[in-house]
Amino acid sequence: DTLCATMDTLMGEYLISAEADRLKLDPTSEDDLRLAYQLFRERFRSQQIYLSFLNQLELSQTELLGILARHIRVEKLVTNRVKSRVNVLPREVEQYYRSQPSRFRDRAEARAHLIALRQSKVLRQWLNDLSQRIPVTRIALANEQGKMEFYCTE
Repeated sequence: DTLCATMDTLMGEYLISAEADRLKLDPTSEDDLRLAYQLFRERFRSQQIYLSFLNQLELSQTELLGILARHIRVEKLVTNRVKSRVNVLPREVEQYYRSQPSRFRDRAEARAHLIALRQSKVLRQWLNDLSQRIPVTRIALANEQGKMEFYCTE
């Protein structure tokens, strides 16, 4: 299931990136890319571990920067299109909190959860709409070792 969830995430990012291209959105700024790279790089305890990670994925530094730039651009569009447009009313939060009192520490946690649920629903609908407009074929095959390999084509 983790592989399928990862594939769904990548397909969603692909669809949103294609939509960003269609809308002719500005590319990621150098400052945003520099910060994203710095934060990503800080996840590794040493340069050797970082380079080993890139090597394992057969990924160059240039390719990594491209992935980070695409991710930033996608996140900005998701924020604009989905996250900033979802809100909940205080009475909805109160009702949601009271319907599951043992699940949340407080109303703020219930509110955050309710917003996340609604954003997820809006995002899924938007991705469904994009997948109807953007031609994508999803294929899963087993390689010689029996592992799944995914290919996406237009």
